[in-house]
Amino acid sequence: MILDKSFIQAESKDCRRLQHLKDAGCVFVLIDTLIYELCTDSKNTQWPATQRKLFAFADRIEVWRHTDELLSMEVSAQSPTTSPIDEDATNGVRAWFQSRKVYVPSDLESICAPAKQQRELDSVETLITECLDLCRVDPTYTAKIQSAGASANPIIADLMQRPDFTEFLIKRQYGNQADQYWYVKGAEHGLGSEWFAYHSARSRLALYCVFMSK
Repeated sequence: MILDKSFIQAESKDCRRLQHLKDAGCVFVLIDTLIYELCTDSKNTQWPATQRKLFAFADRIEVWRHTDELLSMEVSAQSPTTSPIDEDATNGVRAWFQSRKVYVPSDLESICAPAKQQRELDSVETLITECLDLCRVDPTYTAKIQSAGASANPIIADLMQRPDFTEFLIKRQYGNQADQYWYVKGAEHGLGSEWFAYHSARSRLALYCVFMSK
């Protein structure tokens, strides 16, 4: 179960829901986005409070790698990533939570500043540029989604299920042999669902659809 900020904030001090989920066999996943959101909360109390809530579940914690890191691993290895789990980080966080010691670095604000610049400004500007480019590639779909307004869901669902469009995005993002940073061998012909890059392309397609509808 990937933990969400709203869920963990709403969890009571007795952690009843987390305990029920643990009893049902769940493992709790920490992703960097969650930790970033907790660390940049205006009250400055959410990250310490979350640590205390998770201490009792230390042996059920997993830390997953950022999506860019998973993609970089595939590009570097030229083979599908088999797992998102960061074993070293997972072991480190489990040991930390087992100690039941709350830790917040004294320079947290300076650590978060460049992350905020990258996440909330640079990445957003890049995403908007990509969305605008895609709108120009297939203006027919863009016009349909925009004119449909709140009724656009069936059109978006159809677009998400089009293998040819997913393949187009994969070729566009990972199939350029001149791009050493993103090229995945074989992506110029499309990739199968065993690749994280395939699922990343579909996730970005969902974002593009949201952008088009707005």
